[in-house]
Amino acid sequence: MRSLSARVFVAMVLANALAMFGVGLVYGARFERRREHQSFLVAELLARRGADAAIAISAGDSERAEALLADAASRSGIGAAILDPEGRIVAGRRDAPQGPELVRTARASREPTIATRGDVAWHVAALPGGFVVVGAPSEPRTIAGLSPPTLQLLLVGVLSAILTLALARWIASPIRALRAATDRLAAGHSGVRVGPTITRTADAEVAALAKDFDRMAERIEALLESRERLLRDVSHELRSPLARLSVALELARQSAGAGAHEALDRIEKEAERLGELVGLVLTMAKLEPSAAPHRSEPVRIDELLHEIHRDAAFEARGAGRDVALVRSAPAEVRGDEEILRQAIENVVRNAIRFTADGTTVDLALDVASGRARLEVRDHGPGVPEDALDEIFRPFTRVESARERASGGAGVGLAITDRAVRLHGGAVHAKNADGGGLVVTIELPTATA
Repeated sequence: MRSLSARVFVAMVLANALAMFGVGLVYGARFERRREHQSFLVAELLARRGADAAIAISAGDSERAEALLADAASRSGIGAAILDPEGRIVAGRRDAPQGPELVRTARASREPTIATRGDVAWHVAALPGGFVVVGAPSEPRTIAGLSPPTLQLLLVGVLSAILTLALARWIASPIRALRAATDRLAAGHSGVRVGPTITRTADAEVAALAKDFDRMAERIEALLESRERLLRDVSHELRSPLARLSVALELARQSAGAGAHEALDRIEKEAERLGELVGLVLTMAKLEPSAAPHRSEPVRIDELLHEIHRDAAFEARGAGRDVALVRSAPAEVRGDEEILRQAIENVVRNAIRFTADGTTVDLALDVASGRARLEVRDHGPGVPEDALDEIFRPFTRVESARERASGGAGVGLAITDRAVRLHGGAVHAKNADGGGLVVTIELPTATA
């Protein structure tokens, strides 16, 4: 039982049950004393009312006898019957015990006696003229077979459980709000705060925790903004020197001898890689978690995938590999087509880079439950299980044969992750059976 609401609910129910048990013990002792006193009152009442009823019967006024017994029942809840000297009921309750033996027992005793019939204890007392009065509390009215005290107890129990559950949920509600905020923060919403909503209703400890959470979120947001600002600034500052370097290389190539061309080609290649990296960093900076896609328009993912497959297959064949479009279900999403194109291309090109020579990268697009699901599978060395989530973080290099064989900078999949999340989707990776890596991109369809 790990839920705070459940623990609070059970604790309060047990406390209520213990309190009701204690009340029951006290009430039981008082009820026993009251029953003894009530027994004396019943005997006295039966003797007095029974004597009046017996006199009325002796005078031939049975109606008055019935009225006296009915009045006693309505006032005290004690229903009684009058037995004649032969033990027959002549007035009052017709379900009372009767018979000569009962009359003889009553006459032989100077004090009222108790005759038990089933679960009912009947008070029996002798009256003048040979009559006998028999009485017991009238059966209480029941609802669905339950007596009023039982119904009251059940009602109290149900109301107590409802109030306890409501109180338990109210006590745990700040914790649930804090947990929801934590999930949003983990999903990349660094602007989430809980203080204004929790501190008004929570106790001091939870309110202090909410303030600590807000301070932590503010610090994380500031760090993220500082990192993104640094990436943007550095990338922008690098573009101008790279452009000047390209011009200088062309001038050096024109004036240099044939022996320097190899070194100049190497410098040019590295400058191009650096320029490409700068472009990727700038793209990633534009896809911050707090941003939104530049455009929101219908995009046919299946048609986009066909175009990407055509270009990727051409590039792969030049490297001794291939790309196969296994299946492509019609699917439409809303978002920025160019951003989605780059997100998918990054995954496909990453798979081409790592798949083994002579193997094929498989693409499969399915639609189910309002989600478009694209799987890209290569036949390379895969990724260590504990690093599957790490490959979507910027500048992450996995220490494996997969990364050692690559010249990538660890930015492409990070761009894919940001782009997909900005479109309300998710991307994740897993190692395929038989080797290789499967990267799955899920996006909500336009009709979802």
